Amino acid sequence: FRSKYVQLRSQLGDELYEPALSVAMDFSTLSKTMKADVQSLAKTPAIKKAMGEARENALNRGIDINDPAGSLRGLHETKMALDDQINSVKAKLQRDGKTSSAELDGLKSAKDRLLGFIETVSPDYKKARETYAKLSKPVEQLETIQNVAKRSINPATDAIYPQQFARNLQALKNEGKLSPQQIARLERINEDLQSTVFANTAGRGVGSD
Repeated sequence: FRSKYVQLRSQLGDELYEPALSVAMDFSTLSKTMKADVQSLAKTPAIKKAMGEARENALNRGIDINDPAGSLRGLHETKMALDDQINSVKAKLQRDGKTSSAELDGLKSAKDRLLGFIETVSPDYKKARETYAKLSKPVEQLETIQNVAKRSINPATDAIYPQQFARNLQALKNEGKLSPQQIARLERINEDLQSTVFANTAGRGVGSD
């Protein structure tokens, strides 16, 4: 199911964003305030780094965006580079058993500021992003469930750690990312796991194997 949603999201994402990005926008006609805003964004460390990566990524695909701060497509490419940075930090935090960091918060803040500017100059881009976000939700939910499973299983033996699964499930419930139906299914799995633990340990004395 996950691959199906990923493919659909990718296909529709291109169709949604392209009309907004294909509109020629002359940034030299922006108001003085808007020009100052985009110049300020370009000086933000995370965005400045992402602009360099965006230019390189675009060139690798045969697209020369020249000055990323001077066009809607350039800013979009910058936003995607920021997404890559954010996902990389999230993956590292996940490996370390953490959920947040000052670095992640800073990257998210920079992305929010960038998106705020882009969507101000292009309402069509805002519509495309909101639609894309809706298509992304099922993918993100399935990835979240998959990650919980990985963190609850011994990779060497494929054995499930019931208590680890229970802790991961509680963290998911606190995050509120999954639907009530998905949480209910995971709770039923948790109940089965805990029942198995009880059945295997019932009657043992203190210190028993």
